[in-house]
Amino acid sequence: MTNKSMKKSIEITAVDDEMANRAYALWLLNEFRALGFESRKAFVNVVMDYLPELNSFQGGCRLNNFWASREFGLSEELEKVLEHLKNS
Repeated sequence: MTNKSMKKSIEITAVDDEMANRAYALWLLNEFRALGFESRKAFVNVVMDYLPELNSFQGGCRLNNFWASREFGLSEELEKVLEHLKNS
């Protein structure tokens, strides 16, 4: 059983580009969680505010899927949002 407050480091050596993209997306999600985004709803709402191109039903679905680790094609856009949040 792990304590929720315990932080663990995990190292992954990706075998191909697809696995590298998935690992990076998971890292991004972890960074959002580290900033205090503990709920999917808060994450989706803030990202939609920063990225108007994702402020739609389909964009919301993509963000929900990213949160659930089923969408890996948003990393570039979400990296920009993350940097903006960290710098503000």
